[in-house]
Amino acid sequence: MVETKTRSALEISDQLAVLGAQLNANSNLDLSTVFLSALQSNLNPSLELFADVHPESVLPGIRLQAATEAAPRRIQRKRVTPLQMALRVFPGLIYGKGHA
Repeated sequence: MVETKTRSALEISDQLAVLGAQLNANSNLDLSTVFLSALQSNLNPSLELFADVHPESVLPGIRLQAATEAAPRRIQRKRVTPLQMALRVFPGLIYGKGHA
């Protein structure tokens, strides 16, 4: 979980639990998504929390260091996973070597 300039990760988690909401983020080579699921009755406060988290998120130094150290391991795992390798090679085979 991320932190913002005004909320700690624990505060964000607690507020999501109180609101009955879920907030998830994901990214890959060419797509990033941020997903909010909220009860209709708590939609406005959930959107306010989302609006704070999305543009203002920060990773504390120790978590940023851990994420940076984990990145090479994730890349290595993808290199030895047949499906991941196929997903990297497939677009070039279909669209040509110059494809992003």
